Amino acid sequence: MVKFILRIATNIIVFLAVAYLFPGMLFVNSVQVGIIAGLFLAIINTLLKPILKVLSFPITVLSLGFFLVILNAGLLELSASWVNNYLHGEYISINGFSSALILGLIFSGANLLVQNYFKSRR
Repeated sequence: MVKFILRIATNIIVFLAVAYLFPGMLFVNSVQVGIIAGLFLAIINTLLKPILKVLSFPITVLSLGFFLVILNAGLLELSASWVNNYLHGEYISINGFSSALILGLIFSGANLLVQNYFKSRR
């Protein structure tokens, strides 16, 4: 449970920070939208990502792991579309799939750093 809460908090902070630092890549309408997007991304990563990783294992091996970057970008796009559907409007926008690839790397790196930090603190 603590790991899930850390993932939510990290996603919220990264959504808001990246939207502020790179407005050409990611647009988030407000802090509340960033909170909802972070929650949706954490839920998607917890429920769907393990299933998709198992299903895409052969192509991941053939691509030497690069397909995981594409999978992260797709899940990020999925979370943005779910937020827009949930709020009935255009509240979060990712500027193209190349931006989603870069954002996926940023989110993965941030989650990895936070999880490793708290793992070493135990």
